[in-house]
Amino acid sequence: EKGVAYGVNVSEGNVNLGSLGTTLKINAKAADAEAIDIVKGGTVSFGDASNKLSDVSLNTNGSTFTAYLSESTLNVYSNNYSQTGSGHGLYVTNGSSLTMDVDSFDSTTDYTAIHTRTSEKSVANVTAKTFKATATGDDTGVALLQANEGSTLNVTAETASLTGTHKLGGGVM
Repeated sequence: EKGVAYGVNVSEGNVNLGSLGTTLKINAKAADAEAIDIVKGGTVSFGDASNKLSDVSLNTNGSTFTAYLSESTLNVYSNNYSQTGSGHGLYVTNGSSLTMDVDSFDSTTDYTAIHTRTSEKSVANVTAKTFKATATGDDTGVALLQANEGSTLNVTAETASLTGTHKLGGGVM
């Protein structure tokens, strides 16, 4: 639809990747290409509750989002999760659902690690022993963890380290 290549692109389908102990790296090298693009009822699962992957790493080359979810579902069950290279990390919109159960969450993006919006049905639930998110850019009106239009963003962690943008009007939450 956007004329670019994605790491994983799913529309109206289901994709299950990895098994116990697998290391999964998705590198979207094309400019402005998401590592994951899931739309129109698509579901992508990395591992499951009883078969956690070892590592899930999503990397982009300056794209707007690491993962774009619209009317879709992303499930991540892994010991370690990392995302780098995008402006806005995990973007959960139009009634989408993100479920993550990880030991370590590590995000380095320009502005947001996780952003839910456009619907009360847009929900992100992240459970991590260690949750670390860092914004490297300076922008106003964006937060490292951001929920808009009645959407829900839950992060449960034993330890959290959050570093937001440095501009007035930006920040952590």
